[in-house]
Amino acid sequence: MLVTYRLECTHKDMAELAKITERMFCGKCSRYRKVKAIESREWYFKCNNCSYARYNGQSKSQAQTLLGAHRIRTGHHSDSIWYRVHPAKKEAIQRVFARKVRYVLTEDNKLYPDEYLTPAQSKQTIEEVHLPEKPPF
Repeated sequence: MLVTYRLECTHKDMAELAKITERMFCGKCSRYRKVKAIESREWYFKCNNCSYARYNGQSKSQAQTLLGAHRIRTGHHSDSIWYRVHPAKKEAIQRVFARKVRYVLTEDNKLYPDEYLTPAQSKQTIEEVHLPEKPPF
């Protein structure tokens, strides 16, 4: 399985999980660096009306497409999409690296992509609209 990993120099790269070692070559620094974190989260959707659920890798749009196909096929409209840790990836990372490597990649203490954390509608400010005093008709 293809995963993203972060090195101690903060550069990121992708490789097969089976080929990642404790020290990987950084193409930007031209040196071998320690692996600090490996991304184990994926987009996941689950239908709340039945047992249908799937992990979709790093593609949120693919999760939404498969969810839409499930809605059309079954008529179920109670569902959820999350960005969460894939248990098999987490287990594989911990089996190989134990506690030497984190299994969640974070940037600036963000646990989720920006498109996943959208502000609530009630917190957004609405600009004042100035209407003419007399209607145009």
